[in-house]
Amino acid sequence: TSGGSSNVTQTSSKSNYKVSFKGFTFEIPDNMVYEEDNGVLLIGDEEGTWATQLELEQGSFAQLKANKGQLQALMTQNGYTSSIASEKTLGGVEFITMEISASGQKAIAALAKANSMYFIGVTAMNQDNEFDYKLLETIAPVISSAQYTGSTTNNMNGFTNFNMDGISDLAK
Repeated sequence: TSGGSSNVTQTSSKSNYKVSFKGFTFEIPDNMVYEEDNGVLLIGDEEGTWATQLELEQGSFAQLKANKGQLQALMTQNGYTSSIASEKTLGGVEFITMEISASGQKAIAALAKANSMYFIGVTAMNQDNEFDYKLLETIAPVISSAQYTGSTTNNMNGFTNFNMDGISDLAK
């Protein structure tokens, strides 16, 4: 199996409307499929020829740009072979990109601005196992559509998968 992929049991959804994810809404075109899995938003095509994984993290995109020289070492520490980070504008979206690989699987790791307080991490891969920057162009409209909803219910999202295993061990 390829490194890092998980067997997904949920069914994919087909949508041409807004999807709520971690305090943001995203508009996903109806020629793409999506699902939320383990705290990431997976987006790809129906045929399964390409896939992107979107993650939202708190932090400043401007600060990431200022520190992009440290990203390659960070990726190496996390077990990836990585190119030096570079800035590219694709599909009208400014990205910090790196070509990464692990266990023979190639992907593009990219970072983009969600708003002043959050950034989006994108992992993009295709079935041909190539570094395909067109995938960032394809996903750029979804990233551009990100709207912060900021509703207070999102503050509780971290507790939805609260794991009681450790606590139940203390009760035995």
